[in-house]
Amino acid sequence: MRFLGGKHKGLPIISDDDVRDLQAITQLIQVDYFILPFASCGQDIKTLREMLGPVGKTIKILAKADTINGIENFEDILNQCDGIVLCRNELSWEIPSEKLMIAQKWAI
Repeated sequence: MRFLGGKHKGLPIISDDDVRDLQAITQLIQVDYFILPFASCGQDIKTLREMLGPVGKTIKILAKADTINGIENFEDILNQCDGIVLCRNELSWEIPSEKLMIAQKWAI
């Protein structure tokens, strides 16, 4: 896990093993979408696209905002990906429910 207790632990957003697995899968089947959990900034999306190389050009990337960092950098993330998903369950650990509803409405 990249975040523990709302604190960024400095772990990579995606491992080399993840990229190898995805590249192997894309040789067997067509992958249309990739959901990137715990996206905290637009650079995470850029990094993923770079790591996927040529294979990634045809895959749409959806970012999953699971933490307060994802909300704080929402526009930056949205500018780099093809769509974004707010994970209300995960966010509820970091944001009070009344503020979470406001954040969700703002995001829409």
